[in-house]
Amino acid sequence: MKNYKSDVLWILGIILSVTVAGLAQDTTTSSAKTATKSIEISNFEIKEGVKFPVADRDTMMTEIVDELTKLKKFIEVKGPATTAAAASTETTGQSSSWILLTGTVTKYQPGSRTTRYLVGPFGGKTKVVASIKLIEKDTGKVLLEKDVDGKVVVGLFGGNSNAATRGLAIEVAKVTKKTIFK
Repeated sequence: MKNYKSDVLWILGIILSVTVAGLAQDTTTSSAKTATKSIEISNFEIKEGVKFPVADRDTMMTEIVDELTKLKKFIEVKGPATTAAAASTETTGQSSSWILLTGTVTKYQPGSRTTRYLVGPFGGKTKVVASIKLIEKDTGKVLLEKDVDGKVVVGLFGGNSNAATRGLAIEVAKVTKKTIFK
């Protein structure tokens, strides 16, 4: 009976060791996968004829950088106004492949807060649409081309129209995460 107990304990020890080793390898693999990319965001262009204020574009670019940083998936997130020194993070000695995010604001509907307040979601909608590209910087390979948008339909006292750029930034982050970290 004593040999039987020691055999069972020995087998359970082996199973436990293999399981722990497998979990450790999965963790290492997934963190290496998510920690090998950096992203650079270029200033979005504004399509000719689209009356999107440059100040709103600058706000939108800051919001895009913020949303991509919140993902905590990139070694480095470098925005259009970011200096190389400010963008650097601790990389723990890993090499990084760079992704370039470019975009063009193709549509802008300024909307009206007053109309949204008085009429509700059926009037005064603010909308920003941008065509974005995700490109591998090393190869020039286009990973994604897609139109994304942000809009304000309702909100407290009609909602703030600037929330449309935040909505676009959130959508850019979602699409980027889904494309790069499948």
